[in-house]
Amino acid sequence: MSKWIVRLRWSDPEPDDPSTPLDWRFPALILSTLFINLAFWCVHGGHLWVSSPFPVYSSMDAAAALIAAVFFVGPALATYAATRPLLGVLENSLGWIPAIVLRLWCALFVVLWIANLVRWGALWLLPFILRRHVASTESSFIAAGILVFLFVTGLRSPRTSTKLALFTNKLGIALLIAAFLRVHKGFTIPEGFLVSGEFSPVMKLWHGVSLMSFYVAPLALLAANYGHRSDGRKSIAKFALMGVALPLFGTLLFIEIVCVPSGLPNISTALFGGAAGSALPGPMMLAAMTTFGAVRFGARAFADSISIRPLGNR
Repeated sequence: MSKWIVRLRWSDPEPDDPSTPLDWRFPALILSTLFINLAFWCVHGGHLWVSSPFPVYSSMDAAAALIAAVFFVGPALATYAATRPLLGVLENSLGWIPAIVLRLWCALFVVLWIANLVRWGALWLLPFILRRHVASTESSFIAAGILVFLFVTGLRSPRTSTKLALFTNKLGIALLIAAFLRVHKGFTIPEGFLVSGEFSPVMKLWHGVSLMSFYVAPLALLAANYGHRSDGRKSIAKFALMGVALPLFGTLLFIEIVCVPSGLPNISTALFGGAAGSALPGPMMLAAMTTFGAVRFGARAFADSISIRPLGNR
């Protein structure tokens, strides 16, 4: 029976050698956690909802996903050519003092982004999970415990981080399928998405792509550190497409197929709407766990932002 036991390991015995090229699947799985999580679904999942036929709608999603991949490919190619992390490349371009300021801004951005992830992905679900009122002090201690756990498990080797990212990605995909099954009796592709509003579809699309860019661009800059450990430009293109473009396109399209024809405001309504209070703690806890992969990415990005090589004669 022992061979059927699933073992969860938080670290691997082999050390991580920064000079060893990474398999393109490692960063692809880690980066896809940025889009396959509850916080992204609720906050950014409805940015591209416009009135248009389904083929046009899916084409706009694909274009937005490719734009997101371009944000990543450029800096990643620069780190690959320089064989150095991104902040080291920027230091050579901008100078030592501006690079220190940029590191501080990156660290501040990551802290605020992680705080928003925890707030949307866990804390607002906490009263439903515990089925009682949660005081601010208690929620702060719980959030601190979650962050300590995620930082400890996030600052591991890429192999371990990939295993953890694969788990949260599978969990997120399963929840999206569950949301679809709760809303629709069968798989039906709508002829078009009709979203009423006072603005034209072009203005809505422009506004949605802008909001999506505000989310993707800084994260893609931080994720470009994987470029200096790739084994070639083809690998960078692969994990840009499989880790950024495909997860973003698939997630947005799936959310829109679930929510827009049903008139639901977001995916959380499809997941939890109409369910009895006694049935909510389990699914909500699983939904909150989908944000763990993204927070682990943030933990690694924060560590890279504050790590400064020896100053030498400076």
